[in-house]
Amino acid sequence: MPTPLSKTPSPEHHCPSPPYRVEQIPRNCGISKCSGELIAFIDSDDAWTTNHLKDSVKALIDNPQIDWVCSDLSRIEIKTGRIVVSSNFHADGKKPKFFNLKNYKKGNVNIIKDKRLVRFLLKYGVIGHLPCSVLRKTIFEVLQIRNFRIGEDRLFSIEAAKHGFNFAYIDNIHLHFGVHDSHSTVGKNEETQKYIDVHDELARMYRFIYKNKSFSFLERMLARRALSHEYFWGLAYNGLWLKEERNLSIFYFYKAIKIWPFSFLFWKTFIFWYLLNPVGGRWAVMLR
Repeated sequence: MPTPLSKTPSPEHHCPSPPYRVEQIPRNCGISKCSGELIAFIDSDDAWTTNHLKDSVKALIDNPQIDWVCSDLSRIEIKTGRIVVSSNFHADGKKPKFFNLKNYKKGNVNIIKDKRLVRFLLKYGVIGHLPCSVLRKTIFEVLQIRNFRIGEDRLFSIEAAKHGFNFAYIDNIHLHFGVHDSHSTVGKNEETQKYIDVHDELARMYRFIYKNKSFSFLERMLARRALSHEYFWGLAYNGLWLKEERNLSIFYFYKAIKIWPFSFLFWKTFIFWYLLNPVGGRWAVMLR
């Protein structure tokens, strides 16, 4: 495993530290004060590997056509040091879907050259998160990180791809991502309301894209589909039903189907669970 980088920045690095968090306004303020050509992000509870800046900056210098280079990360429980996920790219032991995007390789850098990139990001999510990325400041001269508490990196990467900025990835661990109780990454043991809040915020992000006329009809339909999947699988099925919040889960099943009524699997699952809980399920749908 690569060695984590010290938290103390060297003199040539400027790290703006806004006095408040959560919203993206202070992050954009910090970016506006940066005078360099490249931008990198790091949270206080995460740690870059020693090779992150060296390899990422080299990739951008050697390949001026690249605007955004991202890398893999591991997830580590802060309290115990336990490795929760050893590789985000290869979390299931399978080749990640974005490896199928058309790309060409220069050294250890995979440069994506695929017109399907925006549609891919809408369907599958980010390739690499902001804390394990280095970006050219020219991106921020066109775009700002929008004011979403969760999912802002997904939306920012989608908008960057939509504006024609070029992406690349390095298939190496560059970040140790700290996982703790107050983090927006939600596990099955989290409180129900926090689980709902997280997925509602992700849904709000997809709803923003769906209603944004600057995206094509197909792209907006993909955002609508992603919105429904966030409610159906992310919240209702994997979250609330497993927590035995039956009425709430049936409500979100129903809400997802109203958004995307074209999925046979949605209907099949919804009818099955509704029949298992007919009285509570009926009240859940009627009252909400």
